Amino acid sequence: MKSDPFEDLLNCAYTLTPRPFPVPGDMRPDWRIVTCLMIINSVRGKKAALEQIHFLGHAIRRRKNRALAMAVIESKTSILIFPVRVDPALGVALAMAVGLGFVRLEKGKSYKLTDDGIQLLELLNQDPSLFQEERAFLNAVGKKVTQVRWRELMPKEKTE
Repeated sequence: MKSDPFEDLLNCAYTLTPRPFPVPGDMRPDWRIVTCLMIINSVRGKKAALEQIHFLGHAIRRRKNRALAMAVIESKTSILIFPVRVDPALGVALAMAVGLGFVRLEKGKSYKLTDDGIQLLELLNQDPSLFQEERAFLNAVGKKVTQVRWRELMPKEKTE
C-alpha cells in the first residue's frame, strides 16, 4: 500500500494545450475586482450601494452597454431598454475585494474603499494605458449615479 495517495498524481506527465480563445478580460476575477474598486471610487461620496455597483458593473463591460447606460443616465432614453443584470460573478468579485482588504461594507448598506484599495487604484492610475475606456466612462457618469438618481431611473410599480 502506498503511503501517499497523491503520489500517482504528482509522478506523471502533464500536457498543457494552448486554446485558440483566451478568457475575455471582463470574465476574469482580477478585472472584475479592479472595476469594482473603480466604480466605488467614481460615485459621489466614494461609497456605493450594491445596486449602483451592479448597474455600473453591467454597463462597464461592453461599449454598447456604456452607450446605453450613458443615454439612460442623461435621461435621453428609458431604463427599460437597458436591462440591468444582477451578475453573481460581480458579487463574488466584490466579496473577494472585501476579503482581500480593498473594500469594506459600511452599516450593511454601502461599500467603501479601504486604504489598501485606494493605494491599489493609485498604483493602477500610474499607467494611463490601463482601463482607459472604463476610466473614461466612470469619469463621465460615476458621480451622476447617486442613490436618488438611481431611484428616479428605476421603473415604478403600479399600485392599486
